[in-house]
Amino acid sequence: MAHDPDVVVIGAGPNGLTAAATLARDGLRVLVLDAGDDVGGAVRTREHTLPGFKHDPFSAFYPLAPVGPIGQLPLERFGLEWCTWHRPYGGGTPGGRGVAVQSTLEGSALSFDRAHPGDGAGWRELCRWWQWGGSAFCSGLFNPLGYPAPLLRVAPLLREPRRLLEFAQITAGSARALGERFFEGEEARVWLAGSVLHADLAPEDAVSGGFGLLLCALAQEHGMPIPRGGAQALSNALAAYVESLGGTILTGQRVQRLVVRDGRVVAVRTGDGEYAAPGGVLSTVEPQSLFLDLVEGGHLSPHFLRQVQRYRWGTGVFQMDVALSGLPQFQGEGLQDTLLLHLGDSLDELTRGVAAARRGVLPEHPLLVAGLHTLADPSRAPAGQHTLWLMTHVPARVQGDAAEKLAPGAWSGLRDPFGERVLNTLERFAPGLRDLVLATHAQTPDDLFAANSNLVDGDIGSGSHTLDQQLLFRPVAGWFQHRAPLKGLYLGGASSHPGGGVHGAAGSNAARVLLLDHRAGSLRRNVRAVRHAGEVSARLRAPEASTRLLTAADGVGPLMQYDAWVLVHGTGADGLMQVVRQQLPTLVSAPFARFSRAGGPGILGVGDRLQVVMPGAGTSESEVVHVSECDFTLRTLGSHPEAGRVTIAARDAAGECVFLRVCTRTRANGWRNLVLYHCGGSFLQGRIWRTFLQRAARRAGGEVIGTVRERCVPVPEEAADVRPLPLPTIGVGGAGP
Repeated sequence: MAHDPDVVVIGAGPNGLTAAATLARDGLRVLVLDAGDDVGGAVRTREHTLPGFKHDPFSAFYPLAPVGPIGQLPLERFGLEWCTWHRPYGGGTPGGRGVAVQSTLEGSALSFDRAHPGDGAGWRELCRWWQWGGSAFCSGLFNPLGYPAPLLRVAPLLREPRRLLEFAQITAGSARALGERFFEGEEARVWLAGSVLHADLAPEDAVSGGFGLLLCALAQEHGMPIPRGGAQALSNALAAYVESLGGTILTGQRVQRLVVRDGRVVAVRTGDGEYAAPGGVLSTVEPQSLFLDLVEGGHLSPHFLRQVQRYRWGTGVFQMDVALSGLPQFQGEGLQDTLLLHLGDSLDELTRGVAAARRGVLPEHPLLVAGLHTLADPSRAPAGQHTLWLMTHVPARVQGDAAEKLAPGAWSGLRDPFGERVLNTLERFAPGLRDLVLATHAQTPDDLFAANSNLVDGDIGSGSHTLDQQLLFRPVAGWFQHRAPLKGLYLGGASSHPGGGVHGAAGSNAARVLLLDHRAGSLRRNVRAVRHAGEVSARLRAPEASTRLLTAADGVGPLMQYDAWVLVHGTGADGLMQVVRQQLPTLVSAPFARFSRAGGPGILGVGDRLQVVMPGAGTSESEVVHVSECDFTLRTLGSHPEAGRVTIAARDAAGECVFLRVCTRTRANGWRNLVLYHCGGSFLQGRIWRTFLQRAARRAGGEVIGTVRERCVPVPEEAADVRPLPLPTIGVGGAGP
C-alpha cells in the first residue's frame, strides 16, 4: 500500500484521534482508519430537522473535555472555540421548582437555597470535598490503571487518612445516598441523581455517587462547554491536529480482519487491502466485534473469548433533536435560561424509570436530559430560533410499557408514539413548548447502533458502567491496562478504562502504554547493538583523514535515526529557516559544546563548515552539502564522532503553525565513540537539539506549542546513508518522522 505507518489506529472518534495525536507527537508514523464517511465517531453535527438548524445527534455537552487529555491539546489553533453559559447545569421537578449551577459558587448556592433553604450550604460543602479530592479522583480516571501519577496525587491526601476514607465513601457510594446526605430538597436530589443517566447507572448503584459528583462539580468549575458551530468542530480540530503532526486519516475504510502472525498483530485488512502495522494496532472498536469478528479463531483462548461474550451493554437511549421557533419558557425561575437540565417528577420516579428500562419496559414518566445549545451558541439556528436536544434511557428491546398504552414490538413502530410521550413530558415543565416545535428528528436504540457500530443496543457508553465493568474489570477482568492477549494490539475505546464520555482518556491511555512498550523494545535493541559493536567495519576511515566527508557506511554499530521536532506558532517556515541558517552556531551552543562557523559569522551555504569544540573531545567538523528554502543538510567529516548526516527542515502546518524538525542518521565513528554515545552521548545530543528548537522558535518571533518531541531508533540503510548523494532523502516534507 502507499502508506507506511508505524501504528494503525482503528476509529476516528475522539478516543482514536486523541490516541493518534499522542503517538504522532512522540514521533511515530500513524495511520487512522475509520469506516464512516467523516471523522468524529459519536461527536458529530447534522442538519437533520430543517436547514440552518445544527444538531449534535450523539454526544452534546463536554464537561470532561477540559480536564481530560483532549483539554491538553492545542485544538484552538485548529479552529476549535468553546462556548459556555452563565447557567450551565440544572434540574428540577414539575411546577417550576429547580436548581441551577451558576458561574460563581455563591450564585449557585443562592439558587439552591431558593429551591429549598439550606441546600446552598450542602452544595458548598460538596464543592469543598471536590476541591480537596477531585484532582486525585480525575487523575485516577484519566491515567492508565497502575501508573504512578494517581498515586502521586493521592499522596498528599494521606496526611488526613480519615478524611480520605470519607471521600472514598462518597465517591464509591450511590447517587441517592449522596443527594440525601447533602440536600433536603427533591429538586437538588433529582438534579444530582440525573447526572448518572449520562451513563447507564441507577441512583442506587455503587459508584453512581462519584459519577454524579464528577459531572456536577466540573459544571461548577468549567461549565458545560460546547464547540461553536456544533460538535463536529471538535472532531475536525482533532483531525487537523493529527494531520499537522504527520498523521494520515482515511475514512470509508472498514477493517475486516486483524492479521496475526506468531501471536502478534502485524497488519489490518480492509476492502482496499492490507496496512502493515509494525509498531502495533490501537483499536477503539468495542470488544465483542474486535475479538469475535476481527480476529480469526484459534488466536485467543476459549476462557478469554467467554469473558468477552459476557461483556454487558447498558440500557439504550432514545434521543430527539427539535427545531424550535422560539425559546421555551420553563416554569419558575429555577429552570429558566439554563443550558442543560435534568427534568423528573422525583428521585423515586427516576429510580422506577431506570428499573423499567433494565426490565425491557418503557418508562411512563421518563426522566429527560434537555439541552438548549443555542443559549450559548446562537450560530446553531437561524436568528431568534433555537435547537433542543433531548435524551432519556429506554430498553433496547421493548417488552412492555409502564403506562400500558404502547404495545411491545420493534422500535420502528414505537419511534413516533414514544417521541410524543417525550414531548408531552417536557410540556409539563415548559407549557406551550409544543407550539414552538417546527420539526423533530428522533433516534431509537436501533437507529443509534445503525449510525455507529460502537453504540450497541443504543448504549452511548459502549458498555455498562456498573461496578463489575469498571476499573480492573473493563473490558474484562485481567485485561484492564489497554493491552490485549495478542501482542501488538492495544485497546483504546470507551469499552476500556475509564469508559464513556468525551475526554480522550481511553485513547490517550492506550497510546501511552503502546509508547512504553515501544521504548522498551528500542532499549533492548540498543543493548544488543552495543554488545555486538566489536564487529568494526573495515570501511572505518583512517584517523588522519579528518577532512573527508563521511557517510554512515564509514561508521560502526547500528544506524541510528534521532528525530526532534516541535510546532511553532507566529512565524513562517521561510523566515524560521533564514534565522536557523544565519544563527545556527549560537542556537546549538551549550556549556559543554561550542559551535562556530569556520571563517566567521554568516549565513550557512553549501560548502560551509560548522565546527564544534567539546571538552576532552577536541574539535570536529561537519559540512553543508545541501540548501533549499525549507531545509538544509550537513554531512560529518572524519574528525566528527559520528558518521552520517544531519537535516534541519521547516514547513508550514495547519493552524498557522510551522513544523520545525531535526533529523540525524548516523553511526558512531569508531568503537570508542559508540561506547561514549551509549554512556551519555545520546543524552547530550538530545539536550543540544532540544535547546536548538526552542531557541530557533523564539528568535524567529514564534511561540512553541507544547513540548519538544524526540525519538531515537535503529533504522535500515537508505542510498544516501552509504553513498555521498548531494540531496537529503529524509522525509523533511512530512510533518513527522
